Amino acid sequence: MGSPLELLVSALSKTVEMDAEERKCAESFLEESSFQAGFCPLLLRITVDRNIQVSPHIRQSAAVYLKNTIGRLWKEKSDRDPEQPQYVISSEDKSLIRSGIIESLVLTEDNTRMPLCYCLELISRCDFPRVWPELVLTLRGYLETDSIHQWRGTALSLYQIGRKYQFKPDNERGEFLGLIQTLLPLLFQRCKSLIEQEDELSYFIQHYILKSLFYVINSYLPLSIFQDHVLHQWFPYWLCIIGKSPPPIDSTLSEESRSAAQWWKCKKWALRTLYQLIVKYFDMDEKKHIRFKKFFTQHYSEKVVTQILQQLDLHSKGCVMTDSTLQTSLSYLAYSISHAVSWKLIKPNFEPLFLALVFPLMCHSQRDQQMWEEDPAEYIRIRFDIFDDFLSPVSAAESLLQECMQKRRGMLNIVLQHCMRVLAAEGDEWNAQRTDGALHVISCASDAINEQKILRQEVEGLFVRFVYPLFTSPIAYLRARACWMFHSFNKLHLSTPNLHQAIQGLIHCMMEESELPVRVEAAIGLLSLFDDHDESVEMIKPFVGALLRELLVLIKETENDDIADALRDIIRIYGDDISDIAVDLCTSLVQTFSEIYDIQANNSEAEQQTQITLDNPLDEGDFTKSLVAMGILNSILSLLTAMSNNLPLLSQLEQCITELLVYLLKTGLLDLYEEVFQIIERLTDDQISNSMWQMLFMIYESFQRDAFDYFPSIMPTLYNYVSVDETTFLSSDKHVECIIDMCTSVLNRCEEECTQLYACKMLEIILLNLEG
Repeated sequence: MGSPLELLVSALSKTVEMDAEERKCAESFLEESSFQAGFCPLLLRITVDRNIQVSPHIRQSAAVYLKNTIGRLWKEKSDRDPEQPQYVISSEDKSLIRSGIIESLVLTEDNTRMPLCYCLELISRCDFPRVWPELVLTLRGYLETDSIHQWRGTALSLYQIGRKYQFKPDNERGEFLGLIQTLLPLLFQRCKSLIEQEDELSYFIQHYILKSLFYVINSYLPLSIFQDHVLHQWFPYWLCIIGKSPPPIDSTLSEESRSAAQWWKCKKWALRTLYQLIVKYFDMDEKKHIRFKKFFTQHYSEKVVTQILQQLDLHSKGCVMTDSTLQTSLSYLAYSISHAVSWKLIKPNFEPLFLALVFPLMCHSQRDQQMWEEDPAEYIRIRFDIFDDFLSPVSAAESLLQECMQKRRGMLNIVLQHCMRVLAAEGDEWNAQRTDGALHVISCASDAINEQKILRQEVEGLFVRFVYPLFTSPIAYLRARACWMFHSFNKLHLSTPNLHQAIQGLIHCMMEESELPVRVEAAIGLLSLFDDHDESVEMIKPFVGALLRELLVLIKETENDDIADALRDIIRIYGDDISDIAVDLCTSLVQTFSEIYDIQANNSEAEQQTQITLDNPLDEGDFTKSLVAMGILNSILSLLTAMSNNLPLLSQLEQCITELLVYLLKTGLLDLYEEVFQIIERLTDDQISNSMWQMLFMIYESFQRDAFDYFPSIMPTLYNYVSVDETTFLSSDKHVECIIDMCTSVLNRCEEECTQLYACKMLEIILLNLEG
C-alpha cells in the first residue's frame, strides 16, 4: 500500500481510463476519501506543486475534484435533514486551503486555474471577511511586489470576490469596499505600468482589474472611494485603453478569436464601465450623483464622446472592432444624444456616421445570409431574442437612430432622404442589401414619423410603392423584410383595397413560401394587422383553418414564443368560427407540446419521471422552451374559453388534454403551473367530469410536493369543486379533506396575508354553502 499522495494520484489517473470498471472504482475511492481529513489540501498540492511529477490531466482532475469537494463540503447545507449528521471540511484543512489558494492561482496554468477560481469564489462567499480577514493584507502584499505573476493572482482573486458583491446594496458591501479602498491606489499603479506592455499577461491582468472595478460601480457608485482625484486618475486610463490601436497580431485573428483576446476584453470592460457610469448615475437627482454629473460634464464628457467617435470613424474606414465594443460604443452615443454637451460633438458627425457605419449595420449582411442558409431556425431565434438586444451592434444602431430622430430636430429628414434615394434607385444603382437596410431604418423611424401628421399620411403610399412589390421578390430576405415591416411599423393605417392586398401578400408568404424565416415574419406580420384594422378580421376569416395549421407547424419548427402567442390570439379572435375544427386543433396543440418536449403519452409514471430528468429542456432551465410551452397552454385555454358555451364539445376537448395535465402535475414543471391551474379551472366552471374529480387529488399531491406557493392560483378551481357539483363533492370525505387540508396548511405555514385570506374564504364557503 502506497502513501496517501500516491494512492490519490493513482485514483485520479484512473478517472480518465477507458475501462468503466476501473473508472468506477477510482471514483468510489475519491468519494470515500473526500470525507477524510487532509483530502482537500492534498488535492491542492497535486494541482500546483511542480515537485510532484504527474501529467497535466492529473493536475486538472485534482483541481476539478477540489472544486467539487469544496462546493459540497465547505459549509453545512441549509436544507439538510437536521437529524442526519453532515460531514464538513475540518477547520485545519480549511485554514490550509485559505492560506494556499491565492498562491495557487499565481502558480497554476490555464487548464487548472478556472477550477481554483471557483474555489476562491466559494470560500470568499462563506468566509470573507469574518473568518478570513487576512485576505486583504495578502492581496495587498502581492500587489506590492514586482512579480507580474503575483499581480495576476491578485487580479483574479479580486474578480472572484467582486462577483459576490456586485448587486448588493451599499449597506452590505462595506467589507468589499474596504478591500477596494485599500487596493485601489496599487491597482492604478499596476495598470499604469502595464498599459504600454504588449504581452498577453499584461492584457490579462488589466482585463480582470477593469472587470473588478466594473463590479464595484455596477449597482452603486461609492463616491467615498471614487473621489475627484481618484476619478482624475482612472478616466484618462479608461480613455487610453479605448483609444489604443490593436496589437499587430490582431489582424490575423478571426472574429471569434478576437472577441476572446485579452486585449479586446480590456477595451470592452473600459467601455462598459464608462457606459455604466453615464447610464446609472449621470441623470440621478441625488446630491452625490449631481456632484458626479458636474464633475463628468466639466472634465470628461467631451473627451469620452470624442474618443468614441474617433474609434467608430476608424472602424468605418476598415479598422476592426469586436461586436461587444461596437455595441457599447453605439449605445454610449445613443444615451448621450439627450445631453447638450455631448450632442454638440455628435451633431456634425451624425450624417457621416450614419452613412458610413450605422446604415451598413442595418443592411442584411453576409453573416446574416450564412446563418439563414445554414440554420434558419437559429436565425429566427436571434431575430426574436430580447436578450440578444443587449449584445447586438444592430440593436445599438437602432437605438442610436431612434434617439436621434425623436429627440433632435432635422435628423429624421436626413435619415429619410437617404433611405428614399436608396429605395428609388433603379437599374445598376439598385442594391438588394441596401434596400433591406433602408426599410429597416424606416421601421426604426416609425415612432418619429407618427408624431408628424404630414409624414404619417405618406406611409401608406410608401408601403404600396416599395413594400408590396417585395412580396414576390426573388430574394428571400427582401420578402421577409416586407412582412417584417407590418409588425414593426406602429399604427399603420391602410385603405380597404391596400389592406386586402397586404393580407393576400402576407398569406401567400406564409402558406406558399419555402423559406422558414419568411413564413415566420409573415405570420407575425399578419397578426399585427388586427390591432389597427377591424375589417381585417373578416378578410382573414376564410383562411383561419389553414392559418392555424401553419402556425402549429411553425411552432414545431422554430419553438418561437411569438408564434405561440399569435396562435393564441387567432383562437381568441375566431373562437366562434372554429368549433368544427376545435377538437382537431386541440389534439394538434397537445401533439405539438408533446413533440417539443418528447412526451410519450403511454409512458409509465416511472418512465415519464426518467424522461423528465434526462430529456426535458425545462429541467435545464431552457427559458425559450418554457415560453413556448406557456404559449401553447394559453392557446388551449383560449380554445376552452371560446367553446365554454358548448358543453358537449368542451367534454371532448377535456378528453384531449387530460393526459397532458396529468403529466404536467406529476412531473412538477413549476414554470407551467399557473397555466395548468387556469385550464383546470376552465374545465370545472360549469360541469365536473370523473376525470376532473380525480384531478382534485392530483392537485392536492402537487400542493403537498411543490405547489404550496401556487395556492392563489389553485383557489378558483377549489371553489368550482365546492360549488359546481355539491352532491358529488360531499359523496366522498376525501374531497372535503383535500381542500380543508390545503387551507389549513396555508394558514399554518404561509406568512402572506393575502394568501391566508384566500384560505379563510375557502373555508368560509365550505361552512356556509355545505351545512351539515
